[in-house]
Formats: sequence, structure tokens, C-alpha cells
Amino acid sequence: MRPVTDVSVTEVHGREFSAEMKLFELPRTAFFSLKLPRARVVVSEGSGFVSVNIVSSGQIRTASPRRGSEWEVGSVHVVNHDDCEFDFTSDESLDVTTLCFQRPLLQQYARTFHGNDDFRLDQVNANLKRDSGAGACFTRYANFIWEELNRGGAFLQSPLATVEIEDSLWALLLSAVQRDRHENVHLRSGGYAAYVKPAEEFILGHLNSALRVVDIAAAVGISVPTLNRAFRKCHGMGPKAFIKQRRLDRVRSELLRADPQSTTVTAVATRFAFGHLSQFAADYKKVFHESPSETLRRR
Repeated sequence: MRPVTDVSVTEVHGREFSAEMKLFELPRTAFFSLKLPRARVVVSEGSGFVSVNIVSSGQIRTASPRRGSEWEVGSVHVVNHDDCEFDFTSDESLDVTTLCFQRPLLQQYARTFHGNDDFRLDQVNANLKRDSGAGACFTRYANFIWEELNRGGAFLQSPLATVEIEDSLWALLLSAVQRDRHENVHLRSGGYAAYVKPAEEFILGHLNSALRVVDIAAAVGISVPTLNRAFRKCHGMGPKAFIKQRRLDRVRSELLRADPQSTTVTAVATRFAFGHLSQFAADYKKVFHESPSETLRRR
């Protein structure tokens, strides 16, 4: 599968252009990571694929499709490259893992798996909620496959295992996308989702601090019970669980970039307000399927 038919780097800030890319191809899915300096990149329209982009470090500022947005660490974005040009500018430390699916194949799978002829991927150009139950499950599974591919991809020796793994990946993606489409309807109609956005912004700006739910509610101007109900409605978890997941994501990002000779797990965990290190280690392994020290050594 060759999903990207035309990519051009149109602008580079600095004296030289140096990008690092790693690619793995399954029968129906391409996995690749991209480390890029500051650059403006354009993918031409009509490429006929869907990409899911998981940002590990740095930022992307998109000028298309349809509207601009900024992708930050820990965010996951689904983009259709079928009907519009995709144009993004990266910062100096961009590191993103991308999954590419042929759009017709994924569309056919959606109709077969869900029995829903009305499910249209061309309506999906959105931020995937990795903190919702479905979004978190898909992200963990995608990361697991990526790590296994980097270890040698033993499952590729079995065509049956490969098909089963891809089917599970596609099913989890479609489940997460469908859930988010329903939640976006709720967002447009107001309700609890109107409280969650400012609360998320407050949380992300204070991940290094000891956050209390009462402080978040006060910053948004609502009661604690309303805040709890809003997060459970929109994310399937309370604000405390949301905070912990975001902190774990930030710790993992830092450990993957850190020098194991000069950085310790304790220092990074403490920086993001994890006080009970044994509980932190247990929570980290439950989410990422490896200990934080293994993540640090893997660099």
C-alpha cells in the first residue's frame, strides 16, 4: 500500500532540512513515524486515504482541511485526504506517529462491520477524544502495535494473526470515531460539553501543580457535581481520572525524549505531581504495558 501519492516540503526554516522517518506496512494499514524540523509540508488532494495522527512531541499547525487547528502533545487527529489539500507547519521538535488507511477499504469495512450504509468517513475531520473510553482503547492498541513492529513484528509471521490484529484496530477506530460524532452533536447543542472545554484548558495549563476538583470547578464557574457529571458525560470518566491520564501521557512523552544517563523516572514523575511513585508505576504499566523505566531505556 502506498497511501501518500504526492508530498512536497515547501518551506524550511534553518540552513538544512533533516527529517527522520520509520515505515511499516501491514496488508491494509501503513504505520509510520515522522520526526521533522520546522517546515511547511503539503499533501496534495485526491490522495484517497485516511490518516490517524498521534502527536508524541512538538506541535503541528494545520491550514487545512476545511479549517485550521493546532495539534499538541497527546492529541490524536483523524484526517481525510480525499477531497482537499492537507497543509501543515511543524515546529522544531515534531514527532508524530501516523496510521494510514486506504479510504475505500475502510469505508467498505465500516459498512460491513457496523451494518451501516449511512456511515460516511468524508464527514470525519476531527480531534479523536483519546480520553474517552473508545478513544483511549484505540490509542493504546495502536501504540501497542507500533511498539511490536519496532521490536520485529513477530505477529507478521502469521497471516491469520495479522488479519485479526488489523480487524481489531479498524473496529476500535470506527468505534471511537462514531462515538465522537455523537458527542460533537452534543457539543453543538450546548449542555455539559460547554463546561468541559474550559475545564480541559485549565487542567492542561496546571498539570505540574496539585490540582483539586474544587479549584477546577471554581475556575469554570460551576459546582463540583456539575463538573463531575460533565466529564462523565463527555469523556466517560471523572475529572480526576482525566487529569491522571493527561499526566501519564506527558510523563511518557518526556521519558521517550529524555537521556537515560541524565534523567530519572522519579524526577519526571515528580515534575508532573505524581507523589506516590509505586502507585504511579502501577498506573503507568497498566496504561502503556511497560514500566516507566523500560520506556526511558527504550530511547
